[in-house]
Amino acid sequence: MLAHELKAPLNAVGGYLEMMSRASMGMDITSYSEMIARSIIRLETMKSMITEMTLLCSLDSGRRIGDPDDVDIVEIVSAVIPDFLLDASKRKIRINSPDGNSPVMMKCYPLEIRIILSNLISNAVKYNCDGGSVDITIEKTADHVIIRVSDTGISISPEDLKRLFNEFVRIKNEKTKKTEGSGLGLYIVKRLCALYNGSASAESIPEKGSVFTVSLPL
Repeated sequence: MLAHELKAPLNAVGGYLEMMSRASMGMDITSYSEMIARSIIRLETMKSMITEMTLLCSLDSGRRIGDPDDVDIVEIVSAVIPDFLLDASKRKIRINSPDGNSPVMMKCYPLEIRIILSNLISNAVKYNCDGGSVDITIEKTADHVIIRVSDTGISISPEDLKRLFNEFVRIKNEKTKKTEGSGLGLYIVKRLCALYNGSASAESIPEKGSVFTVSLPL
């Protein structure tokens, strides 16, 4: 599966470069703008996949990511959101942070929490509808920190929900066929939650969107 996911974009980029080297559409560089844009997207997807596979290799070997610390989860959210504002703004998607929340302190590996949040927010933007919104909430109970990321995007069928957190799972339908991804993001979220004896789950309402919930014991 990994070989296929890496070879497919390489073949596409190679094809575009061959067409450009033969000047098959003339000598005007603007004629190749779409090819160049698609190549950049494909290469970014490959870079992301390689990063994710390196992360999974680290988890498989029993290594934790970064160093443990007492941190404010709300601050981590605020630090992660700017990474996605550009992509969100291009499609007029609002990302609503839990501003105003009192600090939610937790002993954890901050880089692991950042990876969990990055994957959830990335998906919420990627699979959202133009003009939609992403809402992030942080709640602290007596014994858990609960992170919820909700979107107003495409809904997920009950059948797809059952396999959503498995390796290389991508929701494929008419609305997602142009969306790039490795299918590893949510699997990584599940693996990281398991390190805390926590859980990751999702629910979806047709035509309204989805909510992803991570529950981490204190």
